[in-house]
Amino acid sequence: MSTLIHRLEPKGDFSVAVNRQQGYAILCGFGFEEDADRMAAIVRAKSSKRYGGWLGQRGVKLNGRTGKQIATFLLAPAGSASDR
Repeated sequence: MSTLIHRLEPKGDFSVAVNRQQGYAILCGFGFEEDADRMAAIVRAKSSKRYGGWLGQRGVKLNGRTGKQIATFLLAPAGSASDR
């Protein structure tokens, strides 16, 4: 996930963590909503309210389909239309 986020060249700070308390979840936090929206668009995340106390949440299952979406994005030339 960190590689994907770096490729997106976020405008603000971000953080990635793994939560093992309720199963495995990769949590990504962004300083700017625009950065979070771009990441969500790449992985086709849906709105979620799983973790209380956060203003905006989205979730996605990491499966073969999601992996292909991420791989396609990462393999595209930097600066291509898929980066935006």
